[in-house]
Amino acid sequence: MIAHRGEPAHDGGGEADPDVEQRYALAEPKVGERAFEVLHAALRMRVTASARVSRTYYDTFDRRLAAAGSLLVHARGDGEPVLRWESIDGRLERRLPTSGKPGLATDLPAGPFRDALEARIDVRRVLPLTELKGTARTANVLDTRGKTTVRVSLENWRLAGNGTQKKLTLLRIAPVKGYAREAMKIAALLREELGLTPMSADAHQAMLGLATPRKSSSGPRLRAGMRSDEAAKRVYSHLLDVIVANEEGTRARTDPEFLHQYRVAIRRTRAGLARLKGIFPVRTVERFKREFRWLGSVTSPMRDLDVHLLELPAYTEALPAEAHQDLEPLREHLEAEADAEQKRIVKALGSARYRKLIADWREFLERPPALRTSLPDAARPVEELARARIWKLHKRILKRGAAIDDDTPAEAVHDLRLDCKKLRYLMEFFRELFPAEAMQQQIKALKRLQDVLGRFNDFEVQQGALQDAAESMAEHDSAPLPTIVVMGRLIETSRRRQDEARAEICGRIAAFGAPENRARAKQLFAAGPEVRNA
Repeated sequence: MIAHRGEPAHDGGGEADPDVEQRYALAEPKVGERAFEVLHAALRMRVTASARVSRTYYDTFDRRLAAAGSLLVHARGDGEPVLRWESIDGRLERRLPTSGKPGLATDLPAGPFRDALEARIDVRRVLPLTELKGTARTANVLDTRGKTTVRVSLENWRLAGNGTQKKLTLLRIAPVKGYAREAMKIAALLREELGLTPMSADAHQAMLGLATPRKSSSGPRLRAGMRSDEAAKRVYSHLLDVIVANEEGTRARTDPEFLHQYRVAIRRTRAGLARLKGIFPVRTVERFKREFRWLGSVTSPMRDLDVHLLELPAYTEALPAEAHQDLEPLREHLEAEADAEQKRIVKALGSARYRKLIADWREFLERPPALRTSLPDAARPVEELARARIWKLHKRILKRGAAIDDDTPAEAVHDLRLDCKKLRYLMEFFRELFPAEAMQQQIKALKRLQDVLGRFNDFEVQQGALQDAAESMAEHDSAPLPTIVVMGRLIETSRRRQDEARAEICGRIAAFGAPENRARAKQLFAAGPEVRNA
């Protein structure tokens, strides 16, 4: 049966058609009873007994599924529990019979459902958003052969939230595959007899408190002519909002992406403080650079462990089946290390030092810039500052890149990678000040270089982490010989893949420094193009 692999089941049992189901909000249950009477008088039906049902809606913290027009629903009732991937407008995309609550995509059985979900949410965990509990009665509309063509469900729900319970009565019309026209006829009949109007997808989401999130801007709103100190405060305020938004998930270790986003915002803040000099007092900059460096150091080991744990499935796939069990001691070691590091993070985020950092940084950013300043670049138009700092770093990358060859030490490749990351941050800070298409092309060219430098570095870190883990496990006598042997094989595989990445680096550097990219960068950042007034 296809359904257990996570595909929509369109067999004789009658799964929902890809055409959308229709949902009606009823003022009271007796309207639904009247609808059943109307249908019973006009159609051949088989009505099931009332059954207890529940539907729990899931999405990631940052609402990745809703932003793409879908949600996960874990539905329980008379039949087997099923995880349904539904479009916002009611279309069933995929289904997976399962009694377990969803979490990470990798927690699900291997198959198309898991693959599709992992492609959409990556390493994020889906979290329960709201839960409906209640009863449902279903009328199976039959054709002349006794086959179900449409299902009409009368559902009485209780929606808990904010200490109160909201009662909802819904009528749901879901066509079986191939019978969308019959469902439309039923909807027309109910509209004519009872004046029922189907709910829009937005109304249904709003009723459940699951309105599709609006796409947020990728950064602060900057405009040409704005003072550099004011613009920088807007950039840092946006990053601070990201830090705060991901703080609780980082503290709770809900999924690795919270810590990742938390650390990215910290790194961007530190990069800005280091690269955008001359707009804030030196003592202020040095103080916050020191404090954010501390925060980065506290969270860095945990992020390395998260990445290592996320690589375990790839490690397993690279080994023959008989060696898979030999990786379990490594998993146990990494998880124990991660538990210890997580306690360190929780302690740091609960400390007076952390609370003071966030409060003082917020207070500084909200303070209006002084009208008069002796700082050299504070009142400078932001587009001038952005051009100067980006162009300087761009030239440095070209110079450093030209010195890279097949024998260049890994440390020099690492330095080039860090410079590319800083350039990317600056370009993304100020991208809306420049022509959109040209800026996008320049960022895309840089990203291609970053990708190969990042892979090279990842393999370098991977080898070091595996070596450190092997030594630590051997020291504590927690690694059987087969595990040590398997880890050695993984180190060799990682070294070989790093060599393959190194072979690509010089070509990517040459592509980034190609004449068209140089000319575009010069036009954007050195020649002083007209900037957009966004």
